[in-house]
Amino acid sequence: MNKRTALITISDGKGNPAALVQDRITEMFTRQPAFGVDVNHVTWAAFQKTAFYKKHKTQLDNPNPLMNGRAYVPYVIGAALAKAAAGDFVIYSDSSPEIWEVALGADLTGFDLDVIKELCVKADDILAVQVRWTPGAFSSADDPGVATFKNFTINSCLDKMGLRALENCYMPARLLWCFRKSRKSTAFLSAWLKWSMDPDCLPKDPNVLEQGKLGLVIDQSISGLLLAKSNHRLLVAPAYMGPGDLHPMNFLSYCRRDLSYVFMESNPEHITV
Repeated sequence: MNKRTALITISDGKGNPAALVQDRITEMFTRQPAFGVDVNHVTWAAFQKTAFYKKHKTQLDNPNPLMNGRAYVPYVIGAALAKAAAGDFVIYSDSSPEIWEVALGADLTGFDLDVIKELCVKADDILAVQVRWTPGAFSSADDPGVATFKNFTINSCLDKMGLRALENCYMPARLLWCFRKSRKSTAFLSAWLKWSMDPDCLPKDPNVLEQGKLGLVIDQSISGLLLAKSNHRLLVAPAYMGPGDLHPMNFLSYCRRDLSYVFMESNPEHITV
C-alpha cells in the first residue's frame, strides 16, 4: 500500500518514564527504515508552544488524566493528520515502557506495515481496538466483558453528548489508534477534541465515583461514544500470553500476516440516536 505512515507519540512531561522510551522507539525505526514509518515524537515542551496549549493551559497542566481528559491525544493526532496527504496514515501509540518492552528488540522483517493499514481501511479509516475487561472470570471465550459506558463514563458526559442511550455499548482502548486521512477521520478527531474540553465531560471531583460505576475514564468515553453512535466496529485484540509476548496494545501486534484479525460491533443492539 503506497501511502506514507506516521507514528505519533506524546510524553506528558510530568516525570513519566514513557518519555525515556521515545528515543528508543526512534532509534529502532531509524535503524530499520525499510519498515516504512516516519516517527514523530511530540515532547511536552514542544506541545507547550502550541496555541491550543496556551489557550487551555489550566486544564492541560492538571496532572490527573480525569481532569485534563488527555485532550492532548486527539490534538497531536489531529495535528499530524492535518499535515498528511489524503489517504495517508497516522498511527498513535502510547509509549509506556510495558507496551514497548518486547517490541524494542524486534526484527521488523517479520512484520508488515500494510496489515494495519488494510485493517484501518476495513474499519472505515478509524481503527480502534476493543477493551476486553471484567473484574472476575469471563463466562466464555466470546464474552466481551464489561467495559461499557454505563460502567466507566460519568452521567453528565452521557447526557451532555446526548448519548445516554448508548451506555451499554463497548469502549475502545486508549493506547492505540490508526487513522487514514479522510473527511470522516478528520471530523471524528475534531469532535473528540471538542468534547474533551467540555467541563460537563470532566468530573467535578475525580475522587468521587458515581453510584454504580466501576471506574472512570474520559478519553475512552468520549472517543468511544462517538464511535458507538455509528456502530463502528472495534478490532478484537489478540490474546496476550504475558512477559515475552508482544503487547496487544503495541501496533506491531497488528502488522502480522500469520494472524487472523476479527472485528466486533461497538453497538451490537444497533441503537440509533
